[in-house]
Amino acid sequence: MLLAKLVLSLARSVEEADTPPIRRVGAEHDRVLKAVTTIEKALIPAAVSAVGVVGAMATHDVVLSAATPIAAAIALAKADQLKEAVKKAREAAERVYEAVRALVEELHQRGEIDDKKKDELVKEIEAGPNVVEIAGVEISVAAREKAGSKGLSIAYHLRSANAFEDAVNALRGAGFVEGVHFTAKRPEKVMQCERKIVKPGYIRLNVPAGLWRLVELARLSVRWAEKALSCLEEIAKARDFYDLMEKHLKPAKEAETIDPRGLAVEDPERSVKAVIKDVWVEWDGNRPRIVVEYEANGRTETFYLTWGAATGEGVRASVRLDEEKAAVLAALTGDVSLKGKKGVAAFFPKHLFALAKIKGVGWVLLRWYAEVMAE
Repeated sequence: MLLAKLVLSLARSVEEADTPPIRRVGAEHDRVLKAVTTIEKALIPAAVSAVGVVGAMATHDVVLSAATPIAAAIALAKADQLKEAVKKAREAAERVYEAVRALVEELHQRGEIDDKKKDELVKEIEAGPNVVEIAGVEISVAAREKAGSKGLSIAYHLRSANAFEDAVNALRGAGFVEGVHFTAKRPEKVMQCERKIVKPGYIRLNVPAGLWRLVELARLSVRWAEKALSCLEEIAKARDFYDLMEKHLKPAKEAETIDPRGLAVEDPERSVKAVIKDVWVEWDGNRPRIVVEYEANGRTETFYLTWGAATGEGVRASVRLDEEKAAVLAALTGDVSLKGKKGVAAFFPKHLFALAKIKGVGWVLLRWYAEVMAE
């Protein structure tokens, strides 16, 4: 168990138990009580696992440091005073935080862990909890490396069918589409060694589509989405994967931030002068068609490029260019290599993301892209 999870589990146990977070203060207190009373049993093995040594006396100190607020949290949970129980659980979390840090320092001084291990553990402690609340669902965030490439894991693992249903409904209620913005697998009972056990389910935020939906809500001034987005970025910075997070967030953050209408376009080398008049979206079946209108030499021209799914690239568009169209598209996409091109030219995701910056166009393109990539 990660130290951050160890610290956070104290507060979450009272807040979450077998139900959504503490806002639902009418939760059955026996479920809350059951979750809180398991903490003490989990603390010692978790602490031992975190530092990689068996130090009974040291881990006992960790438990002892949290014993008083844990007892208070249990008493408050019994009395259905859940908000106060959460406060006490958070107090316990802070004590565990300090105690585990002291434990790491002591083990280092005794020579039981080396400098590298100490630095790893201190960094993990200082990074803090890696959990963000999205639409009332508390989801863990981490960077994962697979086959030499780094990716984001934003997931919530759970055993309770009730908690699963509540979490899925909460995400749907916030406009997250299952299969596009998130993937979910229900917990299930299976037979193991002639007895029934619960195989955990999960809810995973799809990257980048789920992150884009979060940014979209934040830009609509949805308070919890603004807070969740800020928390995600703080976690990424603390755990040294901000560049990865920012790469996925960037297209949504930049969506519809530019209005090119009235933009003067020039290609002096080819004596091209034009003014972009308008850019809008039409549909060819389920494929978005970006229509561009421009004025050059006193005449108004329009052309379009239609996006579609493509093997390998994910999405692709093509259009027959002349020098004017090439100059206009170079300005709209930022791809100066287009200037002077003639004949059919292909456009790829990087061009789609560039076009997504255009007002009135961006979110249509990003939503379509997310749906295509989910298929």
